[in-house]
Amino acid sequence: MPELPEAEVVRAGLAPAVSGATVRHVEVADARSLKRHRGPAQDFVDRLTGRSLLAAVRRGKFIWLPIAPASASQPVPDEAVVLHLGMSGQALLRTLD
Repeated sequence: MPELPEAEVVRAGLAPAVSGATVRHVEVADARSLKRHRGPAQDFVDRLTGRSLLAAVRRGKFIWLPIAPASASQPVPDEAVVLHLGMSGQALLRTLD
């Protein structure tokens, strides 16, 4: 299991790629990865597709990717994608061609 310094290295590596990025496509390869999400996998996909990520923030050994509010009337983000690096200590990013 990765320790705090490894989690910070992963966060720093993700930050340039995700800060301000718009999510164009979401694929849930294994529904078990969404065990904390209330709702089906399609709900997770629908909530993320087309939304912008604000930053990569570390909270302990978790990495948070706050999602920009859907409307301008909501000043503070209230949703985030939370990553736990698990045993591998990796987070994989892919771009679509």
